[in-house]
Amino acid sequence: MRKLRPVENWRMVLARAWSVRFTAAAGLIFVIQPVVDALVDGAYGLEAWVNLTLRALQGLLTFAAIWARVVAQKGLSDADQ
Repeated sequence: MRKLRPVENWRMVLARAWSVRFTAAAGLIFVIQPVVDALVDGAYGLEAWVNLTLRALQGLLTFAAIWARVVAQKGLSDADQ
């Protein structure tokens, strides 16, 4: 079984990779969603729309992260070699 090791240029990957950015944005939405839910609780049906919007945005960002992970990104060649 292979050990998990970071790539040699992991700092550059963290700084430049779109997959990391999209994943971080989706994670941020996941973290702030309960706060937003509490703020709009009982706001004349607004809660459902805010919930739906945040979940849809989180899903889109997650799919964008997967897409960005498999697409070659300029300046990150051989990042996983």
